Amino acid sequence: MIVATYNSSDNHGGAAKAAFRLNAALRSAGVEAFFFCRHKQTRDPFCVRLTERRSELPQGLKRLETFWTDTARHFLISQNRTGLSSTIFSADPFGLDVTEAPAAAIARIHHLHWCSHFVSPAAIRFLRDTNRPIFITLHDQWWMTGGCHYSAGCTKYETDCAHCPQLLSDPAELTKTVLAEKIDAFAGCDVTVVTPSGWMADCARRSAVFKDADIKVVRNPIEVDVFAPLSPPERADARAELGLYDDDVAILFGAQTLADRRKGFNELVQALKLVKERTERRLFLISFGRPAKHALSAAGIPAMELGEITDDKRLAQIYGAADLFVIPSLEDNYPNTIVESLACGTPAVGYAAGGIGDLIDGETTGVTAQPVGDIPALADAILAGIENFTGSDEVRQACRSAVATSHHADTIAAKMIDLYAEKADDFHAPLSEEETAILSAAVSRNKSGRSTFARLDAGSRLFDTESVMRVLLPLRGVHDEAEARRATELAEKDLTLHAGEFYPIGRGRPGMRILGEGWAQPFLEGVWTDGKKAHLHFFVKDGETVRSAEMLASVPADRERQAFSVIQDGELLGGLELAGTQRHRLEIPLKPVTGPQFVNLTLEFSAPELNEAEDDSAERKIFVSGFAIRSEEAPAFKDKKRYQWLRHLTPLTFPGRKRATHDRAS
Repeated sequence: MIVATYNSSDNHGGAAKAAFRLNAALRSAGVEAFFFCRHKQTRDPFCVRLTERRSELPQGLKRLETFWTDTARHFLISQNRTGLSSTIFSADPFGLDVTEAPAAAIARIHHLHWCSHFVSPAAIRFLRDTNRPIFITLHDQWWMTGGCHYSAGCTKYETDCAHCPQLLSDPAELTKTVLAEKIDAFAGCDVTVVTPSGWMADCARRSAVFKDADIKVVRNPIEVDVFAPLSPPERADARAELGLYDDDVAILFGAQTLADRRKGFNELVQALKLVKERTERRLFLISFGRPAKHALSAAGIPAMELGEITDDKRLAQIYGAADLFVIPSLEDNYPNTIVESLACGTPAVGYAAGGIGDLIDGETTGVTAQPVGDIPALADAILAGIENFTGSDEVRQACRSAVATSHHADTIAAKMIDLYAEKADDFHAPLSEEETAILSAAVSRNKSGRSTFARLDAGSRLFDTESVMRVLLPLRGVHDEAEARRATELAEKDLTLHAGEFYPIGRGRPGMRILGEGWAQPFLEGVWTDGKKAHLHFFVKDGETVRSAEMLASVPADRERQAFSVIQDGELLGGLELAGTQRHRLEIPLKPVTGPQFVNLTLEFSAPELNEAEDDSAERKIFVSGFAIRSEEAPAFKDKKRYQWLRHLTPLTFPGRKRATHDRAS
């Protein structure tokens, strides 16, 4: 009985916890279950971190990967989102060939969970070639969409995901292509889809990817011995530790990231304002998870933010101390937080969104609000929860009973083992000597890890050139066409300060990365020319003071050196010289500038190696590889490797008087 479980992380996020708990439960039931991930945080010897061997990539594929990582993903996804959703959106065509890991190669069942940026659609083809059953647990909708993890009400995943409403534009049809890759990868594949909620199962049955798959509903397991009600003395101590009085109504809210709009934090704050006006009870709001942009105090009641909590025992104490757990998610699958809260005896309130209604029944475990997103309805549900579901030991026991057996790790493991056995005839067959040797070697190697990250069981490679090409080549073509149009438009534009040809640095990338502690991040609009000068126009942010700039530059091979003067806002600051073809780091002293304001920096070129009698039409150029500005507090910048290198270097050519130049005035 060998099961290979795959998830991007072993401990980060609700999906990771659910997958890891299931893997541990399978091992407790006697299954040889291994957990494969890309990001490892636990010391579990049966958890294996895989990584890619990028050096094995063909050069063309490396360039495409660089294009995707540094350009396409930024412009086509991160900076191209509509306001419909703020939830993660991932369409990475690269993945790992997980079958290279020996323990995975001999698995009788492959069970995938949340695998974004880890197991791509192309990886499914490799798993399909093992002729072993594949199980997929849907923790969100990503496996059946063109990139979104929650569709925000869109149903295009049922057809082709064309014209995605979560993207401002999609000229290369990225989402349509990615969905087509998933459909093709699962075609003819023996796949069983497992969903923790009935809502997600219905979504899967309607999807273009899984409409013909075998779909089962199996709940997520939890450690019911860890998430358990506190005794009266323990609960009193836990509340005292949080600063709660006996008559306080402690309302708990938690999510991996509180700033995710889908989690409904704004709706909760507005609802609590209404609740405060309608009750005389003293309310106290407690939150855990990544901090939200909006202060909890906006609700107008005492509040406490606990941040991320990774210790389950500590989290169980917080659940046990609370009177009511509120989950105002506008879209969700089957939140672990509700199951954990109920197991600790704390009733829940939330919108009847997704699979939340499977957990909150309105009679014994809490109250649901409808319609989803209606703030007064959520306020009514919270008030009903306070009046009818708090202060009663019977209610807390009923909440515990609702999940203690149905979500017990042993119960869920037994259900999964039965499903595995249905799909793999040899699932219960004894291991061969070769399989036993491979498993023993894998465990031995992982137990020898020196840090929290176990040693690699096997490296894996980024792969499947054809699949990557199908996704990325149209994007590259569209991007290059857009850049060409943009360059033409900028060249023809009547610039405010200078007329001439515009050279965007980094192919139009808006700004540079932050270079380190104390370094300012210039919004570098670009570099353009007029005759024998180059002009850099950048922005200093509010509250920052800049006293110097640094530039990485070199001269062409046909020129020994190049001298230039530095002029800031019309005032000559001094002269600098570049010698040789190697890249030099030049510090450019500036007049102190405090933002917010734009700064115009002019580099006026001279050619000291030319005699006065020679033709002054000689071409002048330098190559600029990086540019940064430094605040007054920042130390000198020494590590040139941390510069934001420009992936697509553009030579800055400065023509002499006799060469044709673009001049808007002419």
